[in-house]
Amino acid sequence: MTMVRTKTRIAALGGGTGLSTMLRGLKSYSDNITAIVTVTDDGGGSGVLRRELNMPPPGDIRNCIQALANAEPAMQELLNYRFREGSLSGQSLGNLFLAALNDMSPTFDAAVQKLSQVLAITGQVLPVTNDDIILEARFSDGAVIRGETTITDYKRQTDAVIERVGLDPAAPAVLPAVLEAIHRAELIVLGPGSLYTSVIPNLLVPGVSDTIRASRAVKVYVMNVMTQDGETEGYTAAHHVRALLRHGGDGLFQYVLLNDRAIPAELTERYRAENAAPVVSDGSELRAMGLTPVFAPVASWAGGLVRHDPAALANALEVTELEVSAAADELASDYDYHRRGICLKRFGSHIQLSTRADYAPQIEKLLQPIQKQSLSQAALETLAVVAYRQPVTKLEIEAVRGVKCDYSVQMLLNRGLIEERGRREV
Repeated sequence: MTMVRTKTRIAALGGGTGLSTMLRGLKSYSDNITAIVTVTDDGGGSGVLRRELNMPPPGDIRNCIQALANAEPAMQELLNYRFREGSLSGQSLGNLFLAALNDMSPTFDAAVQKLSQVLAITGQVLPVTNDDIILEARFSDGAVIRGETTITDYKRQTDAVIERVGLDPAAPAVLPAVLEAIHRAELIVLGPGSLYTSVIPNLLVPGVSDTIRASRAVKVYVMNVMTQDGETEGYTAAHHVRALLRHGGDGLFQYVLLNDRAIPAELTERYRAENAAPVVSDGSELRAMGLTPVFAPVASWAGGLVRHDPAALANALEVTELEVSAAADELASDYDYHRRGICLKRFGSHIQLSTRADYAPQIEKLLQPIQKQSLSQAALETLAVVAYRQPVTKLEIEAVRGVKCDYSVQMLLNRGLIEERGRREV
């Protein structure tokens, strides 16, 4: 399926290869992406630059910038080049380029912005903080281990499990642009990526979790395809989610996106030898937690490594926005829509009509037939109209399966095809 690039505002939080992989796919869907990247890495070339130049680790940031870049292939290849000999052995030119820009800039995020401009990226990439932060983990055996790489090594050497991770300092200063991007986002995505060392660290930076929780965006956690040796051996999907909520609090997301493409047996066996396995998708446990599991064939194993497929993942995350119109007075008076624009969002089989203050110029056309668009039967599992005013009031309407949604909401109400579930304050 060919995607039409939209203006949907997306905030994607994570780190490592998982985030950059997803960004390559999302880039084809929206040109309004903000990647918010953790800065706790202390291994490899990034760790060396961090220690020697007293700068945040550049590697994950650089990978995200390259994922969103619109530069010539030769430039991409140049930035990916790794030196093979001497004191620079193993170091990538892209990391060194970002290190040089950091030395020339007042702050690390300013250096990131300069590299982003050089590569003409789609959207923006932000470090979650400019502060020098160290990841700490408390294990079930009482040990407290400092440093991302040391944490993973300790986990591999013992039977202890990670109970909690934290940051030192405990309250680094979040970039204001990070909170603004989350606040403005229409789609917020957590993951994929290493649970304790890529995804959770972002949630520990003050302000991030609270801003996500307060958002009215569609919020999704992208489950890893495989467990990870040194972090999540034996974890099911529910284990991952509980860890996220234990660190960031409830209300971080509504949906959990899970792979349902079977991994070849020979690959599964090879991964088991490395103490990793496909994540068990215990959907019933997720539903019991009040979450909606969404299944899609998003796994890929090109080159013998099991990863998310960028295009398939972006397709699964696609939020189709269809403008809805019609006579504002008809519903504004009855249902307190307060003359605000309304848009139709689709995530998987779930539909949500939600107010959009930035549709104010179209307030005279709120609820007209949905531009002759018909939604599939599966897409009608949930149809909710959400209206906001001051104080905020929510009105929910649920559709019956099988209804062709080429009518206005009022017409559906009049025909008895959907019913009002009542008001509730939020």
